[in-house]
Amino acid sequence: MEHMPGDAASFDLTARPIQSSDFSDVANFLARTFGNNPEASLELLHWLEKNPARNNDWPRGWLVGSANRELIAFTSNIPFAYIINGKIRNCFATGNTSVAPEWRGKKLSKMVARAFLNQDNADLLIGVDSTEIAYRLWLSLGMKPLQRQWTGKNFRMIASARRLALRPIVRGILTPALSTTIAAVTAIARMYALSRARSIKVKKLDSFDIAGSSQIETFRADNNADTYAVRNSRILTWMYFGCEIVRRNRAVFAATDGDRIIGYLAMKLVGNSFSLLECRCKDARALSA
Repeated sequence: MEHMPGDAASFDLTARPIQSSDFSDVANFLARTFGNNPEASLELLHWLEKNPARNNDWPRGWLVGSANRELIAFTSNIPFAYIINGKIRNCFATGNTSVAPEWRGKKLSKMVARAFLNQDNADLLIGVDSTEIAYRLWLSLGMKPLQRQWTGKNFRMIASARRLALRPIVRGILTPALSTTIAAVTAIARMYALSRARSIKVKKLDSFDIAGSSQIETFRADNNADTYAVRNSRILTWMYFGCEIVRRNRAVFAATDGDRIIGYLAMKLVGNSFSLLECRCKDARALSA
């Protein structure tokens, strides 16, 4: 007779750290939950293993298994090095927090989320609110939302150079016309972009192993920030080009002066549009990159 879910506490369910031997089960679970294929989910798990910031003593994430050992809840644990008040600290971000459909409403998401929040060696924790449910989950556990006021005040666009003069500047991120055969350009104001010094160019990247890459760690989004992620060519190459799935839904552009990189912009494909992930420049001078 099949065991049906009831009150999760009555089955003595607990969250445990994920082991590499769990990857196949986790991949199948994520495929069922999010509608991916297991091979894609497994590729992403192996990609996370290649994270340059990864320490094998840190949990890969947490899962909950049912009485018959079926995986029923999951959250990931992704490490990043951060600068906090001038010192390198450990940051962990989570994603894909999920519960099997038949077990939802049993507080299992809070079980794996609390395991994430209670981990040792963490100086900064980031809960991803990719859905309204996830956002409410992290708020209910005491996390504070980031107030990103700049999104309503700053204009950004990306388009082919040939179309730049024809398209009006509008709020938000425009659907880009991406092509490897034409130059792409980032702009805050059209007239400023078109009057740029001719030595500064923009090109689409497939690796951060380029001239000037040793200086990437000094690039900033804001010189006044006292908390920010460490970014260097090794980390960025892993983040944006570390596996085929990631490469397919990311677009990264570098601003170069001569042949040396002086800034970069990374975007993620969401539906038919690209959303801004990050933009860093030499001396935090976005207008000069």
